[in-house]
Amino acid sequence: MRTLGTALKIIGVLATLLTLLGVGAVLMAGNMIHKQDTLQKSDAILVLGGSVYRAQQAATLHKQDYAPLVYVSRAITDPGLKVLAGIDIIVPPGYEINRRLLNKNGVPDEAIRYYGEQLPSTAAEAEAFAQAFPGAQRIIIVTSPYHVFRARLIFRQALSNTEVLAIATPDEPFPEQWWADRIAAQQVVMETIKLGWYVLGGRF
Repeated sequence: MRTLGTALKIIGVLATLLTLLGVGAVLMAGNMIHKQDTLQKSDAILVLGGSVYRAQQAATLHKQDYAPLVYVSRAITDPGLKVLAGIDIIVPPGYEINRRLLNKNGVPDEAIRYYGEQLPSTAAEAEAFAQAFPGAQRIIIVTSPYHVFRARLIFRQALSNTEVLAIATPDEPFPEQWWADRIAAQQVVMETIKLGWYVLGGRF
């Protein structure tokens, strides 16, 4: 019984330590995941799949002459769009919505390039872009604040000869006290998990 009690105490201590380490990792991630790079003139601006704010910010950077081309990811299409199409509600795929947003904000079609096809993850987007523009010297990734750190890491590993700058959209604020905001806290926790999974060899 004494041996069992000792073992349970050890397990309890280890569980507490793991919990503290997990909380510490999330807190650390929350303070670093949204840190963005300083803008510089580049060969291309990349719009990753996801929030429409990414295309809006890419258009702003294009207007400011940070890059002559905007590359739009053909991210995986929401399966629900097929259901809507079946009842004659046609919603364009995300990449087409991004193209229209870019057009509306002053980016002409001749400055827009698509890359990839049904890309399911940031890692897939990075690999597809590496094939689409192998000679890029410097690129700007436009993404959401919570996604900046992981996107930068993944693209830098996929494009070892390219300088990668990651910029957050200003229309998606990242609260300083993110742990007090339900949505921000969820995003930080999910990004911490995704980052850990990527480091271990997984792909999101």
